[in-house]
Amino acid sequence: MLNSTKPLVCVDSSLVLPLVIEHPLSKVVCRQWQIWKTENRRFIAPSLLHYELVNALHRYCSAGFFSKSAARASLEAALVLPITVYDDDALHYSAGELAAIHALSASYDAHYLALAQRMRADFWTADQRLYNSVHEALPWVYLLQD
Repeated sequence: MLNSTKPLVCVDSSLVLPLVIEHPLSKVVCRQWQIWKTENRRFIAPSLLHYELVNALHRYCSAGFFSKSAARASLEAALVLPITVYDDDALHYSAGELAAIHALSASYDAHYLALAQRMRADFWTADQRLYNSVHEALPWVYLLQD
């Protein structure tokens, strides 16, 4: 698996969710998370991460995949992960610019890109669509897959 030596790793909800629920990517994500922890990497994300996690858990609960208590426990587990969360005006401006530059259909994902770019971090995602949209232009974007 490709890995750089940057001290910061920006993660999105596609990587955090499999850490706290049973998911097809859980094993590979947990394995990579342990590697990063062993390497003393620090984790970062825009505050959008929490909104996306709550939304995903809500949708799973509404679809009958989780009970409300299981969704709450998963959210509690996610919120205590050692991820430093950022939210500031400059991040929103940068995200808008990156969304336009890379012709992204929405600006949400660009917040992760903007933060990783600002902090000189690797950005890891399991979102194939996002990865395909930007990886040629942004070599610090990585796809985690089985």
